[in-house]
Amino acid sequence: ETTTTFAAITNSSSNQDTRETFPLSETSWKATEIAYAVSSTSIPTNSTVPSFESSALYLKPVLNDFPIILIFSGTNSISGHSGCNGYGGEVTPMEPSKFHVGMLLMTLMYCMEDGVMAQEGAYSSLLSEATILYELIDMGGDALDELIFKDPLTAKVLARFNRISDSNDAGTDGDKYEDTDRTLRRSTARSVRHSDMSKNFERYLSEGSVQKNGGMFNSYQTSPIFQGYGTHYATIWVGTPPQRKTVIVDTGSHFTAFPCKGCLDCGEEHHTDKYFDPDASSTFRALTCGECHDAKCLGKRCIFSQVYTEGSSWHAYESVDRVFLSGRELSAVMDPINAAFTSDFLFGCQTKETGLFVTQLADGIMGMSAHPSTLPRAMYDKGKLEHNMFSMCFKRELHVSKQGVVAGFITIGGIDSRVDLTPMVYARNVAKSGWFTVFVKGVYVRANGGQSVRPDHRNQKLQRVTVDLFEFNSGKGVIVDSGTTDTYLHKSVAEPFDEVWREVTGRSYSHNPVKISKKDLLLLPTVLIQLAAYDSTPDPLSHKLETTPGLIGEIDPTSPQDILLAIPATHYMEYSPSRGTYTPRIYFTESQGGVIGSNAMQGHNVLFDWENKRVGFAESTCEYQENNPQTEEEVSMLVDCKLGAPSLSISCSDSVELSKCDKESNADVTLSGT
Repeated sequence: ETTTTFAAITNSSSNQDTRETFPLSETSWKATEIAYAVSSTSIPTNSTVPSFESSALYLKPVLNDFPIILIFSGTNSISGHSGCNGYGGEVTPMEPSKFHVGMLLMTLMYCMEDGVMAQEGAYSSLLSEATILYELIDMGGDALDELIFKDPLTAKVLARFNRISDSNDAGTDGDKYEDTDRTLRRSTARSVRHSDMSKNFERYLSEGSVQKNGGMFNSYQTSPIFQGYGTHYATIWVGTPPQRKTVIVDTGSHFTAFPCKGCLDCGEEHHTDKYFDPDASSTFRALTCGECHDAKCLGKRCIFSQVYTEGSSWHAYESVDRVFLSGRELSAVMDPINAAFTSDFLFGCQTKETGLFVTQLADGIMGMSAHPSTLPRAMYDKGKLEHNMFSMCFKRELHVSKQGVVAGFITIGGIDSRVDLTPMVYARNVAKSGWFTVFVKGVYVRANGGQSVRPDHRNQKLQRVTVDLFEFNSGKGVIVDSGTTDTYLHKSVAEPFDEVWREVTGRSYSHNPVKISKKDLLLLPTVLIQLAAYDSTPDPLSHKLETTPGLIGEIDPTSPQDILLAIPATHYMEYSPSRGTYTPRIYFTESQGGVIGSNAMQGHNVLFDWENKRVGFAESTCEYQENNPQTEEEVSMLVDCKLGAPSLSISCSDSVELSKCDKESNADVTLSGT
């Protein structure tokens, strides 16, 4: 909430010395005019650009119903309201009549009214990370003092403000500001997520972000991820009216596709939803032969197919419809904020499936690699997102359901760091496009386990595995692939890894299932992978090497900025409830490169930042934060439901607790499953 958040980052001290050193300290202002950048779409048809034509700026009055408020607290911080969102930041007084503003922190509400977001974008652009020349004019008498912001190089006017008095003379302006603030607090409790700003303010400032030409300021969207059979899936809504589709989130491919009406033996009885019906969508369009992208023209349609490494495949025709990412609840259809993120998107309408695509829980697949055909890139290109990036955070649940078992979240356009346990650290993405590819510089085995990259106690000794870096990163390299359940590393590492494993555990590393207690599971070694840093030059204003979890630091003095990714036994040991056994799922089989799969990613908030060519990792609980105030009951009468045929989502044998048999092997025991 704006009131609470910005109170935590402002300095409430107010004394005469402060006001003398910085005249704006402890003052409040309401903007009357702000400067807009001149473009073919931003100059009003009835407006003439005054004296700022040469500097590509023109002044425009602030919208009456969406005031801009600026508050200086002490000498080091500002806060206020930009018409739609609250904001805050650090300010540094400079030479007389100048100050510098750092990165602004803003709430992330989207206002639908005409001109509001353009006004907010113009204001945040002139204020964020900028040096301001200001002129303070004492109007005398009962007139309100005026504050003018100017460009320090050209002296062109950037904004004009009238002072808000400390008394009740502010009148309805103060009331209007409070009303807008209350609206903000109500509206942010929706599917557009934002960080706990007071908690993450310093981290936000240190990590920073550069405003690009994508979409509205700080626009990003967080939605839940659900547990599938060895994979994780998200929910998208397609068409007009929207139809719900579930799709595996796969950073190892780039096509999005799901079964459409008429798909031949495509496993509708196994999937969460019925086939997509193109005839039921008024905005659906199948591409014609002259419009084909990655397809061939057959029978007046753009036909294409995809085959995956494990043997599954599908055939589809290229189509376009309106798509948005959200939760699986019916309330998503009624949420007006989703309209801000809805985009026309190219996908495959599947006509045939084979292999695991038939029996999987999710309806289809959503490719998320660094490719123009992906949903995040399409949203960015259409101005729906400010940044060309997304992040995923998931954990592993032991059961699945067609009703959805939440197992994490996905954030399109940014990072939702509210449940992160460590700061995000960044590895370099060494591929220009295609897969998100990291450069592995080392593998380590840590005795006596530990869930985090940071050891729990001194007995957790770290031993390095001998690695041939050229072979390890050969071919396609080592990719980070959310669509691959397990982790596969280069075969040359198998023997040296086994030597270290035997030294630590007293037995050879194998993939044979074992029966062990949960206590013994936690004592199995933690595997750590060293990744080349995004920036090998230490930044004294950023992470401290000695105290930041995720940086290798003194373990490798030659590359202290490198990233260390921890894979504890609870992640690489797959549990079988029906057998009561654990099986290691890190394989050393690849002849070229490798795959860091979803079992290594789980327990981490992983940023796939195509814009800045990096992959970020932060340890996290990956608990999805539900903020939507609407319930299914509130909208159930507004949407027709069509139920598919019932099916078994998990076998009885997989849910049986076998510990009774272990304790009483000769007894007649009745076992009941769920």
